[in-house]
Amino acid sequence: MCFIYPSTNIPSLRLTSSHVVFLSGLEPVLYNCCINSCCCYLGPNADLECCLHYDASQFCPSSCIAHQKFFYIPTIPYLVPFYKNPEMHAKMQY
Repeated sequence: MCFIYPSTNIPSLRLTSSHVVFLSGLEPVLYNCCINSCCCYLGPNADLECCLHYDASQFCPSSCIAHQKFFYIPTIPYLVPFYKNPEMHAKMQY
């Protein structure tokens, strides 16, 4: 958008993302996953270089950057404010 409308003051995607993280207090956790999104390189698969199903490499051939990322947003930080608020806590007990 910045390049299409240079006269407007639209922040970059990186700046907008950092504002969202700051305002919400929730930061996504990034995990490498298969290019076909069939497996995530986490836990028992953390040391794998290739996908178990498609034999696809985890990283781009010319760099150490993963082909695909999985953005995980933990649910516990969403629920904590509900339990801290007495009114919401009472409603959730119903």
